[in-house]
Amino acid sequence: FFDFVSDWYRDPELVENLKRLHELGEAVCGIPDRHPARVALVVSEETLSHFSSQPARAFQELRNAAQDFNCWGTPCDILCEADLEDTDFGQYQLVIFANAAYASDETIRLTRERVMRDGRTVLFLHALGLVGPDNAIHPGRSKAFTGIGLKASPEGVFTEVHFQPGNSPYMKTAPIEFQTVIDDQEAEVVATYPDGQPAGAAKRFADHTSLVLCHPAPNAAFMRNLLSRTGIHIHERENTYHHYFFTGPLVGIYSRKQSRSVLSFPQTYEVIGDVFTGKVLARNADRVEIDLPDEPATTILFTGTQDEWEGVKPRIK
Repeated sequence: FFDFVSDWYRDPELVENLKRLHELGEAVCGIPDRHPARVALVVSEETLSHFSSQPARAFQELRNAAQDFNCWGTPCDILCEADLEDTDFGQYQLVIFANAAYASDETIRLTRERVMRDGRTVLFLHALGLVGPDNAIHPGRSKAFTGIGLKASPEGVFTEVHFQPGNSPYMKTAPIEFQTVIDDQEAEVVATYPDGQPAGAAKRFADHTSLVLCHPAPNAAFMRNLLSRTGIHIHERENTYHHYFFTGPLVGIYSRKQSRSVLSFPQTYEVIGDVFTGKVLARNADRVEIDLPDEPATTILFTGTQDEWEGVKPRIK
């Protein structure tokens, strides 16, 4: 689209960078994945089609939930509900259901049988499972889906959620329609609205922990806190929220302003190098410090063995 409108892709610098990225992809294609995701974000395609009469609201719910996931500082896989039956969830410590206001009986069954197990934490956002096949609100379906009671206030509007001590202090956003409230005396309240109504709750079961947050888009500060408490490694713990991308042996960092970034890894690598400059930034290390430029830019790091680095370097000059 942009190419047709403004010839963006005819820019010589952009063409050269795309060529280098293609060569980089070929160079690392056979190297094992060094950064497997411990987090999965499940997107509901069923909800998008179910709310076809309100596409703007349905897509906004999805955009709200997924817009900040690259700022969490850890790899995250994006799945669809259609993937629930065939995905091996063994690698995931946290599974997040982002926008499933409508959940079919099959989705509820697969979630309870395949996801809610192995000591995993499962996070449900905003209005999970409240809407039934008849397009009416069914609180019982939501509890069958999440394990935690939830009630709806369709006309309710909120802007803030406050967290209990030990969590991020609060989230303040533009007004969000369709307020939901925790309705479960057995669940532990972890967040409230300013008027004291419960806006988040957790419940421990024998084989998993369910967490319901009545907000469609928890910010990166909240998510980093949750990831830490779940035992998931965060690659950058400083109070900086760049965009991070992980694939194979590569880690990409998109930054918008000058800063010093300190990345840590859950294991030691023989080489941590900058693929655009060809410079080795650290050897036999599990952390690296990077000076990011004073303008929007992407830095791509290689993590692996010396032999792998020697094989990659000639392909990226």
